[in-house]
Amino acid sequence: MELARSLFEERDQRRLLTLLRTGQEETRIAVAEYLGTIGDESALPALQALAESWQGTGENPFQKSMEAVKSRLVEEPEVEAMPPISKVTESNLAAPEKVLAQMILKGVVRDEAGSPVEAVRVWGQSFSANLRLVPLAQETLTDGQGRFSLAVSEPVGREILYFDHPDYAMAWVNNLKTLVAAVPQKDLDMTLHSPVSVAGVVKDLEGLPIHDAAIEATVEFMTDQGSTILFLFLINGMADYTDSQGAFEIGRLPEQSRLHLKVSCKTYGLYSTQRGYHASQYPILAGDQTLEIVLEPGGFIHGQIIYEDGGAYTDPAVIMLETDDVQESFFHTDEEGRFTTTGLVPGAYRLHAMGSGKLLSMPLDVQVDLHADGTEAIVLIRQSRSVQVRIIEETTQGPLLGIYVYATSSDGAGQAIASGSTDVKGLCELNLPPGQYVIQAQGWQAGRIHHFTQEVTVLSDSKDLSVEIQVSGRPVIRGWLIDRDGLEVQGSVQIMGDTHATDAKGGFAIPEPFGGPMMDHLCYALDQTGKLGVSFFWKKSAQTDDLILVLEPLATVTGRVVDSAGNGLSNIKPELWSRTPSGGWQNRSMNPWKLTVGQDGIFVFANIPVGIPLDVHAEKPGFQGNAEVGDLIGGQTLDAGDVILRGLSGVDETTDWTGLIKGRVIDEEGKPVAGYEVNTSIGTTQYKDTTDRKGRFTLKGLPLGKRMRVGLYVPGYGHCSQNVTPDEINLEMQIFPQGWDLLGKEAPPLQVSRWFNRDSVTLTQLEGQVVLLQIGVLLPNYSQDMLLLKRLFDQYSGEGLEIIAVHQPLSVTWAGKVTESDIEQYLVDQPVPYTFCLDKGRSNGETYRQYDVKATPALYLIDKRGNVRISPTRDGLEAWIKQLLAE
Repeated sequence: MELARSLFEERDQRRLLTLLRTGQEETRIAVAEYLGTIGDESALPALQALAESWQGTGENPFQKSMEAVKSRLVEEPEVEAMPPISKVTESNLAAPEKVLAQMILKGVVRDEAGSPVEAVRVWGQSFSANLRLVPLAQETLTDGQGRFSLAVSEPVGREILYFDHPDYAMAWVNNLKTLVAAVPQKDLDMTLHSPVSVAGVVKDLEGLPIHDAAIEATVEFMTDQGSTILFLFLINGMADYTDSQGAFEIGRLPEQSRLHLKVSCKTYGLYSTQRGYHASQYPILAGDQTLEIVLEPGGFIHGQIIYEDGGAYTDPAVIMLETDDVQESFFHTDEEGRFTTTGLVPGAYRLHAMGSGKLLSMPLDVQVDLHADGTEAIVLIRQSRSVQVRIIEETTQGPLLGIYVYATSSDGAGQAIASGSTDVKGLCELNLPPGQYVIQAQGWQAGRIHHFTQEVTVLSDSKDLSVEIQVSGRPVIRGWLIDRDGLEVQGSVQIMGDTHATDAKGGFAIPEPFGGPMMDHLCYALDQTGKLGVSFFWKKSAQTDDLILVLEPLATVTGRVVDSAGNGLSNIKPELWSRTPSGGWQNRSMNPWKLTVGQDGIFVFANIPVGIPLDVHAEKPGFQGNAEVGDLIGGQTLDAGDVILRGLSGVDETTDWTGLIKGRVIDEEGKPVAGYEVNTSIGTTQYKDTTDRKGRFTLKGLPLGKRMRVGLYVPGYGHCSQNVTPDEINLEMQIFPQGWDLLGKEAPPLQVSRWFNRDSVTLTQLEGQVVLLQIGVLLPNYSQDMLLLKRLFDQYSGEGLEIIAVHQPLSVTWAGKVTESDIEQYLVDQPVPYTFCLDKGRSNGETYRQYDVKATPALYLIDKRGNVRISPTRDGLEAWIKQLLAE
């Protein structure tokens, strides 16, 4: 979380995207919110995948971020989607940041051996307001030393820079604005990799080749700095097409890159590897020459954008198509506003038309069938009406500046029709065509960004429309720093990476960090000299006013990292881990102490703020060591002694690390499970691969002959695993949905140790109602889940829906230690209208065990006859509730 905040402040989207893929869920949600503010088109594939795999409840943070990014992509000039929530003060009225002036971008291009590469074409493309990619005016070639110099004018972050040489794989940079910002510090150092290709053939159902099918690809390549994405799309002129034999080849891809493919051709259905793949993984490995893609018969959409008087919309525009399970497709209009899509799978589509940096009309629902003439869609542009939106703080009733406001169609369409931010009077004007809308404003609730809504109807003759929305502002933690003698100390306070300076008297006011009410936030406070400090944990339930922090002299910890024979290991960097109040550990990337490692494995941690018990941790693949430090005294120098690295799971210094696990993953029907990460680990060392289109994976560099657990997570299936010993080269993992053996059978009785907000009830007593069970609740992670369940209960309880949330036993502490008093207080602070109870037993709980929970919190729907019908994902939950209520 600290790193995410720091990268956001630095506008480092590339590393944020890496963190989005590798971080824990709380971190991913925070990164998504940051990308919603600064992300460009390169963020969309990762956000799309996470939006599809979202298993939480409440509003989907990745979907919301995606909508914010898309909204900004079509706006000229570029605007920030979500300024920080703040009350109006003079400091809020600073002038906007100016666009960067023309600069000279310099650097050097080398091959994998480090030798300079001459005659590399350095050129670029830029997204226009209507999602067209056009070449940049400037390009150049590298000289004999591999160096280049390129004039770059007014980068806005929507440019892609290419490094193009016929003997090497294409290299690229996605975000030129971030790149240019780094130029004053250092030149750009690019590496060209060996080229490989992906090839195959496209056929119809009868096995006949399909000529002139468009082959689009999204290419992911992992570098030392993280993931980078290349788009080979129709809109940027970099797609490929099949020949008369249906063959295609995508060449000059970096080795070890991975791809998503999209294949389209008029009268055939769209083929996409992203349909049904809910993870952020790419199922095709560069170098695959055996792809065989079969296109089914399909339809297409054609039509025109016109005004109410029948006149054509002649400005450039783009048509966007959305479905529930397919990535968006883009098509451009001609000079008369006409458009024709490529082939589409029959079904329901939602059509958006964008032009002049905004949506031109209400979303249009279109049903595509196999009609030879296609489906006609007329997009009607109707005169917009002004809607004045006023945002006030619910407690003070004062105006709020910089609140992101947007309108969506009331029928559930996710695309924003119009958006903007409030001014100093808390006002924002939205221009909306006639229709019914939900106006949403981003506020704060339960430790996260929350969307406060108001419905409005716009008529053709509407005048002076206005909406007022009350928003809860972000709470502020207030306090001051003092020394041992009680004297005020000027310095700074850091919470989750956010560092804030105090005033001259040591006072501070810090916005509450992201996270649920039970989450422990690691914090530090230091004086200006860096000689006094304190470390502490803060959680939402703690006081937010008059927080007194007593600074002590900083401490030092020394010791030595050694192997089991006592030999010093100077190549190992140990870490200090902070013990949480619940008995776990937290290890942050941004800490105030300094580490030095010398000969013979001797280490020194200096400048440690006291206040939290610490452990020294050291590791290398297969080996770990710890030394308990405990509570330090201000000014103390403590010798932790030897930190001995011992082998894990039978590993020792003689272990052979050439082990291999190779296999495939299939679902309950025997079909390959593609695009998901298979992993195993020893300690904190991870080994992972992504299943390809045939469900295949390979894990390398494992300890030979040692038993290991190989697993993967698939939405709707949960965490699935199998014990394997390398070398295993024909492993077949078949996975089954949660509660697979229960489906269609009588629901097992609940095993409950305590009912919190109602008298005890049995599932038998609830027959005749539809019951939604949420099993495996852990309170520190529950805020987002609760918001969705509250909405569903409010909407459907009158129709016969009962909801029961089953909290795991109090002995479960991986997300933080929880007491019955904590649960009682939570139900007071965050009133839960449905049934809340505590699972019986130890470990994960007896109800948890009976329902075969594989990922928490698991959802189960029980029909009116008392039978388990499905364990739905969040995305399909409401549709299933409606179906069962109707039976």
